[in-house]
Amino acid sequence: MISFRALTYLFFLYQAVIRFTHGVSFIIKITDYPLWLYIMPFADLLVIFYEKEENIILKFISILVILFTLTYITIHYIIYFRFITGMVRIMVISDIARFFLYLCYSVVDGYFYKSGLKKYYQAKR
Repeated sequence: MISFRALTYLFFLYQAVIRFTHGVSFIIKITDYPLWLYIMPFADLLVIFYEKEENIILKFISILVILFTLTYITIHYIIYFRFITGMVRIMVISDIARFFLYLCYSVVDGYFYKSGLKKYYQAKR
């Protein structure tokens, strides 16, 4: 399921690149995400390197980062619903769907996380 995580963040970073080039080429609109929101998922990426140690605090931090990002995008969509139109609306909805699925994956992974994944990683070595 690392590929699901990679896919979620690749699309999000792709939008960050578009946002950066959009900000250079055009006036930044009020409906655009703030730049710090694109940096938040890197905290989750840093935490996942330690998942094989079965540290529940790091897993909790990972879920909080995903939940915060999902909540912010959803609230942003609700506040600026009238101004977000066309393809931008589709992109925001796809962000919400991707981060919701990723949150579900992380919670399920956290539930099974305590069921012997450390032994699985040790067996692979």
